[in-house]
Amino acid sequence: MKKIMRKVHIYTGLLLLPMALVFAITGIALLKGDDQNTGAETTTIVIQQPFQESTALDTILQTLQQNNIPLPRSTTPKAFKRGGIVIGTLDYSVTLQPKGPNSVLTVTNRNIMGDLIMLHKGKGDWSFNLLNYAFAIALFVFYISGLIISFNSKEKGKMLTSILAGTLLCVSVAYLNIF
Repeated sequence: MKKIMRKVHIYTGLLLLPMALVFAITGIALLKGDDQNTGAETTTIVIQQPFQESTALDTILQTLQQNNIPLPRSTTPKAFKRGGIVIGTLDYSVTLQPKGPNSVLTVTNRNIMGDLIMLHKGKGDWSFNLLNYAFAIALFVFYISGLIISFNSKEKGKMLTSILAGTLLCVSVAYLNIF
């Protein structure tokens, strides 16, 4: 059992190493206050007409053409979480939102870090989100296989002390931050 768990631990870890690096790098960026739009090039255009969902896509396409702004690869409209619609990809998107009696068109061209942060947040399509879930499940597998490997070790006491200390530290710091 120990040999099988060691192989599961090693090969799953190597398979998902790129995901671990992406999550580590973007997690640090998020902790230091960056978000998906940090470093992004944005252009905002106020359109002097009220937002109408039925003509929103036409309004976007006309405004982009009139201002010599390139079209995104995808022009399939999707509902935007704060009202309005969005077209494009994670990297290059155009949103049209209501703002008072006007509409606001925002063109966002993200850098690679912004794209990776969007993937970290699960904003990609189903394929990358599937990898996100696989990575989360793999973390459980790593710890379970690591525990099985540890319990078959000669230094069980030190390992259990580490687990207990880590649990105590995590719970204490979480408690102090919550309350």
